[in-house]
Amino acid sequence: MSAFGHSFGLVAALLYVCLLVGIYALRDRWQLHRLLSGRKACIISITIVLFLLLIFGLTPQDGSRDSISGVLGFRDMSLSPIFILALLLLATTVTLNTIEDIHRFTRHRLGVTCAHLGLSVILVAGLFGTGDTVQARMIAMPNEPDRQAWNESTDEYIKLPFELTLKDFSVHKYSSEVTLTLPDGRSSEIKIAVNHPAKVGSWRIYQSDYLSDTERGEFASIFKCVYSPMSEVLRIALWLLLVSAAAMVFFSGFKPRFGKESSSEKKSLGQSDLSARDCSIGKSKEKEGRL
Repeated sequence: MSAFGHSFGLVAALLYVCLLVGIYALRDRWQLHRLLSGRKACIISITIVLFLLLIFGLTPQDGSRDSISGVLGFRDMSLSPIFILALLLLATTVTLNTIEDIHRFTRHRLGVTCAHLGLSVILVAGLFGTGDTVQARMIAMPNEPDRQAWNESTDEYIKLPFELTLKDFSVHKYSSEVTLTLPDGRSSEIKIAVNHPAKVGSWRIYQSDYLSDTERGEFASIFKCVYSPMSEVLRIALWLLLVSAAAMVFFSGFKPRFGKESSSEKKSLGQSDLSARDCSIGKSKEKEGRL
């Protein structure tokens, strides 16, 4: 779940990025840019986040508010004010460096720029998500179309933007044969299995569980429908990180030879041949002089 609400998140993210662009534009007048984007700021922000991750890893994440750790927010990492502020500091540092990389872009810094941009997108998307992740549970009965699911966070039924009709369920394969119907009337036969969810826009449909009626020999599938509007943005950010790794390798000086000698190697070999030839000529002249 994102740290901010649905409609406010996108506006807050845009204002946040515009604020950082303004800080970078006034970098010659303000020392704030140097304080937030310098090497010390990077080290401090990364250290704080890693330290908090260690604390959260050692603290039970049950959302309790009974103890001091619960009051300080250490029992719910996603809603902890301390952790959100630490991520905000890290996102600010990375985004300011990203803006500078884009402003002073050169092809030799393509890898660094893509790495900063990808990490910045991941951090900003995590802080200012355009909508909270929705997790809903649907019990699909055989041959009964259904488009309602139980929202686990609000404890109420929600209407899905698609309709599912269970055709068959395989206990051995733990998979369901389903007819998917979209609002425009288009339908298609899909298969939903463990680790192979169905994708409908920003929705993911997972095979969660099943119910069995031994007397009738029928099965009902339990699907987990997850709405994550930032999934595509995060996927783009991950691709940027892959591009950055490839660019760093390419511009680091690694160039495949493919069985051919480079011009510098040919030049060095030619110079060595000439020096060897001059040396042999000198020795022959020396022998002739002695004779």
